[in-house]
Amino acid sequence: MSSSSTIGAAALLAIAFTPPTPAALVIGGFDATRGGGASIADGDLLDTFRDSITTAFPGTTFSGTGTLTAEYLETIDLLVLFSAKGGVSAITPLSLDEQSAVMDFVSQGGPAILFVDNDSFGGAGSDAANESVVDFVGLDATGTGSGWSQPATIADPEASALASGPFGTVANWTVGWSGWFDFVPRDGIVIGTIDQSGLPGLVVFPPDAIGPGSAAVVAYADSTGFVDGYLAVGSNNETLLLNSIAYLAPATRCIADLDDNGIVDGADLGLLLAAWNTAGPLEDLDGNGTVDGADLGVLLGAWGPCGA
Repeated sequence: MSSSSTIGAAALLAIAFTPPTPAALVIGGFDATRGGGASIADGDLLDTFRDSITTAFPGTTFSGTGTLTAEYLETIDLLVLFSAKGGVSAITPLSLDEQSAVMDFVSQGGPAILFVDNDSFGGAGSDAANESVVDFVGLDATGTGSGWSQPATIADPEASALASGPFGTVANWTVGWSGWFDFVPRDGIVIGTIDQSGLPGLVVFPPDAIGPGSAAVVAYADSTGFVDGYLAVGSNNETLLLNSIAYLAPATRCIADLDDNGIVDGADLGLLLAAWNTAGPLEDLDGNGTVDGADLGVLLGAWGPCGA
């Protein structure tokens, strides 16, 4: 770094800043008519799910629709879909138009969490419902595991922001009557496996994996562990859920965590200073086109663990 771009310690301390306040998060998906008890908006199987999120991310609201359209998806920050309506019933599969709308949403920077399940929970319609939710990312869901509770393992928790994030680190989670993914495309990263089958049960597609500018997508092969009666406050499943939200949601992501390790620290400061007086763009935290003192202020204001 040239002397003209070097910043002294005194200058760092002299910079005044006001960290930006994240906007309230809007999470959307199916309404109760389409999604049943697993409607993200008001399904009676997701009370704990929603309460956990609003406790961790105050101001979050939930909305639902009977049909996924581009117009609806423009109104939300994060899409959450379940292939199940209840323990033994499946949603009406997403139409080709709905799948296209979801693909466009993700391709244009809208993140998503997808929950599918085993291939028999809702009878003959189970597979079609599952596939309609995950086909657009190239996953294939199959299998029917044993009942609650069964272990699922994350081999390297520290390598993933989902397993090791602002809400804690977990090396396993619990599933029941789960499915699993028997095909994961090369742009998907397997985070955890279902012990019973040894096959993937948690997959993430990082930003830009699906296409340039695309948002991240997280896919779970079991929904039981996230519905009322099974999702417990303080459990590893809740930690995974909240870390997933923190990783995905644009209003809650730790923008100054440039190396995505879950904490804003000296490594992030070094990355920002190395990009000083350039356009970034990653290090241009305030989006004004130049990495400068304002961006440094944002970073210092966010110093410490993300979500703290």
